[in-house]
This record gives sequence, structure tokens and C-alpha cells, in this order.
Amino acid sequence: MVLKTLLKTPIRLGRVSISSTQWSPQLAVYVKSRGALGRHYMTLISPFRHYIVYPTMMRTAKNGWARYADQHLPG
Repeated sequence: MVLKTLLKTPIRLGRVSISSTQWSPQLAVYVKSRGALGRHYMTLISPFRHYIVYPTMMRTAKNGWARYADQHLPG
């Protein structure tokens, strides 16, 4: 796969407490470019990632967590 030689990108999705009864999803993306081609690739796709991919991932996580909490958590 070509992208494997360009980038190393672990993604972490977790939750953080915003009050004693509420949680919010938190997304962390760590990108390490491998060479000039990887840096150019990241520059090219940056707007797409920040305005489409990440907000969609966060919205999906938030909605999924809300459904899970309603079905499995007390109160």
C-alpha cells in the first residue's frame, strides 16, 4: 500500500468527563510524515480531514455513545 510508506497515523477515540453525569467524545490524531511526498500529501488533504472527516467521526461517536448510554447505563 502506497500510503503506508508516506504516513504513520494512529487515531485514538476516547471520552472525557464534562460533568458528573455527562461524557464527551475526544479525538486525537497523530500524523508522522515519512519524507517530502508525505508532507505534501498531508498539506493537500488537510482541509478535507479537518472539515469533513473529523467532524463526521466525532458526530458518529457522540451519537453512538448516546445510544449506548441510553441502553446500558443507569440513570
